[in-house]
Amino acid sequence: EFRRVLFRSRLIENVSLSTTLLGTTFSAPFFICPAGGGKLAHPEGEKLMTKAAAKHDVLHWVCNMASCTQQEMADARVDNQTQYWQIYAMNDLSVTEGEIKRAVELGYKGFALTVDALRAGKRESRNQ
Repeated sequence: EFRRVLFRSRLIENVSLSTTLLGTTFSAPFFICPAGGGKLAHPEGEKLMTKAAAKHDVLHWVCNMASCTQQEMADARVDNQTQYWQIYAMNDLSVTEGEIKRAVELGYKGFALTVDALRAGKRESRNQ
């Protein structure tokens, strides 16, 4: 039964886990990764991730495939909250350029160029 399991750290006490990333200090050495489909779990979708990140002073790296718009995510941000934006380079780079310019206008402070999912992966045939 899990209720009986207790973790008592005697080695790591009074340790600050804050970290600085690109000049901004956060309360933890991790961030909320870009993840889409938030509205499958809740009607407010990824906006709740932004709100949770603000509450706990953690970076929210916003997914450009989020179920909320770039504007909605920026509007969910509190004053002085830092958000980063994820970028997928589109075949038409002018689309990507426009997305980046809009993110800058909306106050996103950092970017991640994602290169692992530019095209659908090759799937092996199930009929082999």
